[in-house]
Amino acid sequence: MPRPSVREKRLLYVFFVLLTVCLAVVFLVLWGGRMRETEENIYLLEGNIKSLLSLKTNEAELRDYHSSLSSYYESETKKFYSSSETNLTNLSLKIMDMISKNGLAYTRFQKNETGDPHYIEFAITGSATGLVSLLSDINRQSKYINIMSMTVSSRQNMLSVIMRLNYVSI
Repeated sequence: MPRPSVREKRLLYVFFVLLTVCLAVVFLVLWGGRMRETEENIYLLEGNIKSLLSLKTNEAELRDYHSSLSSYYESETKKFYSSSETNLTNLSLKIMDMISKNGLAYTRFQKNETGDPHYIEFAITGSATGLVSLLSDINRQSKYINIMSMTVSSRQNMLSVIMRLNYVSI
């Protein structure tokens, strides 16, 4: 095999230098893209870490919050009737007492225990102030009473009201 001439050696040298430069450029482009992607991931992860650290709360604060929620739940559940307390007769007697106490009169009373939900219905007559007082008394009860429907009509300075009520139970 003949020995390469000086000119051929120079061409080979230039060829290998250009090949090395091209490979270096390709490597840098690929590696640079990967570096940019890695930097973006690092930035996102650092943001996630900061947000998670900001959510970190003190264990004592969580215990206090849990106990306050528990006491609130206990106080609210006491305002509902249990299934053993939902006697419509007792509710109707309580409402009749409130009606007479507020200067109103009931002209009709009906207890409906056939459908669901069970309810009592009153037809009441009286003044507007008496009706407002009755509604206020119902609202001030220690346990919730549901006014399912209420129809009000006015005749000769008197209100005529038809009201359906039942227990609020859990």
